[in-house]
Amino acid sequence: MLLQKIARKFYTKALPQLSKSRREEAHHILSHMRVELREMSIFLSKEKILPEKGEVRALIAQMDALYDCVSGVKKKPAPVFKD
Repeated sequence: MLLQKIARKFYTKALPQLSKSRREEAHHILSHMRVELREMSIFLSKEKILPEKGEVRALIAQMDALYDCVSGVKKKPAPVFKD
């Protein structure tokens, strides 16, 4: 329920102010987050299984990516190592 409220505010206030490519990226991230949270909710409510650490870390990484997308942070370039 909380995620729905956050998503509704995001779609009505923050999303229209972004460029088209950032909107698509934010929509893509939110779609993946919804799927992950839905699966976690099912496991918690029906099967009483807690999510694994990796699943939670992945969700946090998606939230960080969404924040970076909305706040206008550009992707960091991949590090180049000298051989």
